[in-house]
Amino acid sequence: MKKISTLFLVFLLCFLLTGCAEKKDEPKKEESSKEEHSEFDISKKDVNLSNDKANIDDSKVASLYKKLIDYGNDIYISNQHVPYPKKNNMIFISLNDLNKNFSYDISDFKGEDGTICDLDNSGIYFDIDNTLNLDYLNGAPPVFPSLVGCSIEESTPKKDKNK
Repeated sequence: MKKISTLFLVFLLCFLLTGCAEKKDEPKKEESSKEEHSEFDISKKDVNLSNDKANIDDSKVASLYKKLIDYGNDIYISNQHVPYPKKNNMIFISLNDLNKNFSYDISDFKGEDGTICDLDNSGIYFDIDNTLNLDYLNGAPPVFPSLVGCSIEESTPKKDKNK
């Protein structure tokens, strides 16, 4: 009889322990579902942010970057970037070079406030030697547009306060 009561007691303790463990796991599942729900809420915010980014992409400067990327892709595909000198360890073609040597129209390269971009320092970088250590996905060309001095703030020299 003692063996039966001992086995019954052990069985009851095991049942209680596993029953309690399952109950403790259930709130964790609810917490994880709450976390998933909060992640879903965050993703809704991300969608709104991405819509804001889409509005930014419609700006004048963004369209200039897109234009430079298109020019750079054409030049890279036709392998016409090779004879140009390196600047910052990458091949660089300035806006002036794009106009003189490729007959690209650079008259639109003005900032939002109408300031003409720096024609010698703005242009396209070609990262042929992978100086930036980037992985180019899907065979994307290593073309990086650069716009300098396209606003009054950028083009106006700052006065040194110490002088």
